[in-house]
Amino acid sequence: MSRKHIITRPIKNQDIRFEDLYDELSQDWEDKARALQARRWRALKHDIKRI
Repeated sequence: MSRKHIITRPIKNQDIRFEDLYDELSQDWEDKARALQARRWRALKHDIKRI
């Protein structure tokens, strides 16, 4: 089950747990950073082989 909620109407701040949002964003950020670093290393290795 996904923990992402689509907000379709105004809600009160008390209904949102910002700690959960932060944890989700921080994990997503770390995964994206790892994937970006892996792509950069692959591109660098590919360029080195061409030399």
